Formats: sequence, C-alpha cells, structure tokens
Amino acid sequence: MEHPRQLSDWHDPESAEEYLREGYSDRLYYHIYDHAIDTRTKARELGKWCAYNGQIIDFYVLDWAALGHDYGYLEYDMLPEDVRNRYPTREKYAAAMTGGIMASFGAPQTAIRQVKEAIWSTEVGVGCTSKEGRILRQADLANVGGKNRADFFINTIKLYREYRLLGGENPNLFFAREFINYCIKSNRVLSIYNTEDVSLGDFDKDLDGHSTFCKNASENIRMLLPDRIQKLAELAGSKLLADISDN
Repeated sequence: MEHPRQLSDWHDPESAEEYLREGYSDRLYYHIYDHAIDTRTKARELGKWCAYNGQIIDFYVLDWAALGHDYGYLEYDMLPEDVRNRYPTREKYAAAMTGGIMASFGAPQTAIRQVKEAIWSTEVGVGCTSKEGRILRQADLANVGGKNRADFFINTIKLYREYRLLGGENPNLFFAREFINYCIKSNRVLSIYNTEDVSLGDFDKDLDGHSTFCKNASENIRMLLPDRIQKLAELAGSKLLADISDN
C-alpha cells in the first residue's frame, strides 16, 4: 500500500485516521472503527491523567496504537496461509500493518516499535511492556473495566453476534445454549486479562491498593459465571430480537 511520504505526516492525527480507517469493516458489530475512535478517546483521557500525575506519555504513540489495534480484524481469517504464519494472531497482524503505515509517513523506528508493543499487549496472555501499553489495555477493555454494567452486557451481545459472523453463522440468530457457552469462554479469557495489574500508578488504585480497573473488571467478569449466565442469556435473547425487529 503506497502512501504520500511527508516526514511530518505521522504527527498529524488526520493522517492516522484516514489510512487506518481502511482496516476496519462495518460488517462487524464490535471491532469496528467507532471502537477504535472510542479507544483513542479513552487512551487520551488516561494519558492526560498520567501526565497530570507527573508521568511522561507519548500521545502520538497512543493515537496510532489505539486507532490501529484492531486493524484487519475481519480480513485476518481470509489472509493467505503464509501471511498468517508470519503474523499468527490478529494483534500481531494489526501491529505490523499499523507499523507499515507509520513507516510510510516517515515515523522513527523507536515510535513504530512502541506502537507495535502497545498493540501486542492487547492480546490475551501478553503482558504490557510500557506505560502506553497499559493505557491502551485499559482503553481497549474500557467496557470491561468500567462501572456501567449495561454497556458491558450490550457489548457482550455484540461480541456474540460477531463470533457467529466470523464463524460463518447467521449473526441474527440466537441460541441460548451457544450464548451461555460463549459467555463461559469469555469469562475465562477476560479473567486471564485481569490477572495482570495494569494500574497506571498509585493514583490509579483504591484505598486497599487494588487496581481500580481490575476491581471494576472483576465485577463485570463475574456476570459471565455459569451460575449467573442463565438470566443473562434470557435478557440477551430478548435484546437481540428487539434490535433485529427495529432494523
């Protein structure tokens, strides 16, 4: 992919928006460009909070990492086998594509490396290696680490529909048993994410020294436990049917 090469372009947020937008599809329900924009907004808020508390944050790295962290999410499954062997996860592919676009705009290798490491840290089981990585993790999973249980519930439905779409199934159909199994798997995955303390400093902990993000996330993740998921499945089925009938 060829891009105009001007050394100042990588500092221009409009350049990042214009070219990274290409990697997102409106066919998905959750991993769409709006999620990338929301993630950037949240990352900037968290970055400002860190800066206010005396930390040095690279906001250019944050912007590129947030906008590019789900680049190619839909197309990944359709990539040639040799490309998928080179980039064995969606996060590694997104990092590579984002880094390539940055390089075409003359971004320095140090910044590209920081962006890649931040995006890599959004993969389950991969630790955050930088402050920007921790910020991106919190921003990416803001609905999991937030206090709004309704948002978490609605996004779980969106992710379930996306799961069906990526599996070649009709995303407008709902099967309670399948949804319950999906939520149980999500509980396991999110629990792994939540084992890492991604607090941004002492200012980002409660009075007991616990990470604010992890504490809120724990409450939401518990909603996906087997003994609580039956009621959630009933609500999810009703919500999905209502959404489909409105369209």
